[in-house]
Amino acid sequence: MRRFLLPLAALALLLVPRAPAQAPAGKAQVRISFWNLEWFPGHKPEASPAEQAEHAATVQPEVAKLAPDVMGMSEIRNWDAAALAVAKTPGLALNVCAQFHDKDGNVALQQCAIASRLPCLGAWGEDWKKDAAGFKPRRGFAFAAYQAAPGRVLLVYSVHFKSNRRPDPGEPPNENVRLEMSRQLLAHSRAMQAAYAPMGEATTVFGGDFNTSLDDSRFGREQTLHEILRAGYTWALAILGPHERISMPGHGRYPPATFDHIFFLGNRARVASAAAGTTGPECSDHRSVSAVLEWK
Repeated sequence: MRRFLLPLAALALLLVPRAPAQAPAGKAQVRISFWNLEWFPGHKPEASPAEQAEHAATVQPEVAKLAPDVMGMSEIRNWDAAALAVAKTPGLALNVCAQFHDKDGNVALQQCAIASRLPCLGAWGEDWKKDAAGFKPRRGFAFAAYQAAPGRVLLVYSVHFKSNRRPDPGEPPNENVRLEMSRQLLAHSRAMQAAYAPMGEATTVFGGDFNTSLDDSRFGREQTLHEILRAGYTWALAILGPHERISMPGHGRYPPATFDHIFFLGNRARVASAAAGTTGPECSDHRSVSAVLEWK
């Protein structure tokens, strides 16, 4: 079965999660990477087969160089595209690719996915829900739960928050939409932490393209990422300098920005190292972000 599509309403099914056949013994560190791959494969919705093949050929070795234990991806066309992105990375298996719907109800071409080399306890994708005013944000998240070690569970979310393009008429401001997304993400994570508690102590990770920054004065009043920090999460990229964590190089009138992030929450978890990638536009308009998490 390719993916589990389980809405939060079916949470009762997860109250006693099933253990994997084998769990890694005593793994003290996990390397996690996230990457917006720009309409993968092809860089654009209408990419030709040749353009898609060329894009895949540039991305696959870069994913292999990251050597992640967990790989979150966004702007992925579908399951087959996500599997293609990780196909040249030994041991990495795709666990979930979401099936978000556009405003017309069609399956969108920008999905989120998660692959890993860890034993997977469950994985699925969900669209965002309507907010209090009845507005439904586009896209959603991919979620996967892993047995990182005996007595230790890793809960991973791959996200792609609202872009900075001008909102359509009648839509809320972009920063309001992103704040709503962060609140829904936190609510879902609290439910999953409770559901997977029987499997061990949980560390939760949010990662991907948040389309907002903690460094850039243009977003100084926005509360999206601060909402996550107020909930007790640690920003993994904080150990890097502002120029070291740039994930979207500048182009034209757009300055460089750190739009891609990793946040984690866990009583004994700490970030051992972090890095932003150095790839060019032949791979994506974004660069990857990675962190090595370790447990005391």
